[in-house]
Amino acid sequence: MLLSLMIFATGCTTTPNPVVRTETIYQSPPAVLYPDCEAPEHTITTNGDLARAYRDLRMILNQCEDGLEQLRAWPDEDESL
Repeated sequence: MLLSLMIFATGCTTTPNPVVRTETIYQSPPAVLYPDCEAPEHTITTNGDLARAYRDLRMILNQCEDGLEQLRAWPDEDESL
């Protein structure tokens, strides 16, 4: 009789719930996407100096814009590749 009670008692136990652990991993964008956007100093005395200064500033602005576009696209990249 004791044996039959033990068999019935084990049938009433519940299985333990699996433990679920969520881990959040924070990642920063690659440093290459942060270009230095400092404007160079120019001494402008001629029209040619003005043209070179404008060209240099446009080049730096374009580099900064490229970096910002890459930063905006970074979360959408497929990291499994």
